[in-house]
Amino acid sequence: MHHNEIEGVTAIDKLNFYYKKYGKTMTNKDKIIQVAMTMFKNNGYNKTSIRDIVAASGISTGQFYKHFSDKDALLKEVHLREHLTELSQINTYVKTYHEPLLTFALNMDVIINKVQTYEVYAESIINQKSDFLLSNDFLTAIDEVNRISFQNYIQDMTDNDLRNYNILIQGMLKNVIMTYLKGYDSDIEDKRDLLIKSAFKIYDVPGKKIEALMALLKEIRLNPEYITLMAQTF
Repeated sequence: MHHNEIEGVTAIDKLNFYYKKYGKTMTNKDKIIQVAMTMFKNNGYNKTSIRDIVAASGISTGQFYKHFSDKDALLKEVHLREHLTELSQINTYVKTYHEPLLTFALNMDVIINKVQTYEVYAESIINQKSDFLLSNDFLTAIDEVNRISFQNYIQDMTDNDLRNYNILIQGMLKNVIMTYLKGYDSDIEDKRDLLIKSAFKIYDVPGKKIEALMALLKEIRLNPEYITLMAQTF
């Protein structure tokens, strides 16, 4: 059995345990997504084929195409599942501190942590066919986070304002990721924090509040539970 298949079966075993524990039925779609998440993490998006995913999932090629038109469609679903899971985990801290702005900051933590830990992750969010732009699905997720995070600062803004602000933030994030991946700058954590503070300023968050938020963010990053969360993200 190939290494890829071992990783895939391990993922399915874990998922099977979860579904049995909570009395749920795991569908073929669930199997495909879970296996794809594991294989994209370990081998990279471009080096993982549909044939690899099908073999490791224990399903037929026909079953794959019943749920997904191609690998890009599968990636979109993987990102959606990841995004929802991560937001749910981040929301614990947002509720604890009653601060929606933490949603944006902690989401940046998750993204940059994954880029550092699994450089192959960046491969799936960078659209190499379009001048290395961030993928549309990834950008949509970022835009949703921005709306949640800055909900108290956008009441009087037009859709055009929001679109322009999102473009600015997207550009900064792309620059941080690409600079790191090209090996030009190893201080990605500093660039991440600069991005977070710049985004707050773009949405006119008061300076003193930004200082307080960055201090709170530093405190959260030292929390053992948060450190564990960062270690578990894919």
